[in-house]
Amino acid sequence: MKVRVAVLLTISILLFSGSFFTLTRAYAADPTMQYRDDGRLLQQVESTMQMVYVAATNNNRQAGYLELDKLRQLSDRIAERKLKRNQVEQAAYWKNIAVESRLIMNTSSDSVLSGRWYQQISALKLAVDALVRPNEALWLQYDRLLLEDIHYLRQLLLTANSSDLYAVQAVMKGMQQKIDRIKLAVEMSKQQYALPAVEERLLYTAYLMEQQPYASKEMRNQIVHSISALEKTINHLFPVTTTAITSISVSSSNEKLLFGWSLFIGGIITLILSLTVWRKYRIQPYGMKPL
Repeated sequence: MKVRVAVLLTISILLFSGSFFTLTRAYAADPTMQYRDDGRLLQQVESTMQMVYVAATNNNRQAGYLELDKLRQLSDRIAERKLKRNQVEQAAYWKNIAVESRLIMNTSSDSVLSGRWYQQISALKLAVDALVRPNEALWLQYDRLLLEDIHYLRQLLLTANSSDLYAVQAVMKGMQQKIDRIKLAVEMSKQQYALPAVEERLLYTAYLMEQQPYASKEMRNQIVHSISALEKTINHLFPVTTTAITSISVSSSNEKLLFGWSLFIGGIITLILSLTVWRKYRIQPYGMKPL
C-alpha cells in the first residue's frame, strides 16, 4: 500500500513539474499573452487618466493629485516592461508621461501656475490616448478643426475689411492654442518631425497678420501664400490613418498551453488518487482480514 502511495505521489509531482515547465515556456513564447497583460495595464492607465480629467473639470486638486500619482506609477511600470523587450522608443514615450505627470502634480500645488492646470491635463489626456490608441487617437481629430480655421481665415481675407483684423487675430490665437494642446500627443507619435514646421509657419503667418494685412495687395498675396503653406504643413502633420491588422501565428503556443493544462489536470487527478489510497491505508493498514 505504501508503494502505491509513493508511486502516485511521484507521478503527481512529475505531472505538476511538467505542467509548470510547459506553461512557462508557452507563456514566454506567446506574444499575445504578454499583450493581454499590457492591455490590462493600458485599461488602468486609461481609467486613471479619465479620473484625472474629471478631477480637473471639477477643480478637485486633491483627487487630481492622487490620480496623477497613480498615473505616474503605471507609466513607469509600462516603461520598464518596454525596456525589458528592447522597445526603447515606446519606453521613452511612457517615461515622458510619468515626467509630465510629476510636473503637473507640482503645478497643481502652486497657486501661481494653477491657471495652467486644466490645459496641462487636457494635453496629457491627448498624449495618453495617443499611446493607448495610436490609430484612433483623439488628437487626429484636430486636423478638421485646424483646417476649418484655415478656411475661416481665407474668408476673412476675402472681405477686405480692416474691422475683421481682430477676428483674424482671434482665429490665429485659437489655432496656436490647439497646436499647444496636441503638441505633447504629437511628440508621442511618428509625426513629431512635422510639428516644428507647423509652429514656425503659424508664427510667421501671425506675424504677417499684425503688419496691417489690408494695406496693400502685395501684403495680402503674401499672407494668402503663407496660409496655403500653413495648410500644407498641417496636412503633413496629420497622417492618413489606416487600420493595420497584424496576424500572429499562435498555433504552436496554443498546443503547448493545451498540453500544459492537461498535465496540470492529470497531476490533480493523481494527487486525489494518492490521497484516497493514503486515507484507505490509514483506516486499514494491513488490508481486509479474513473472517
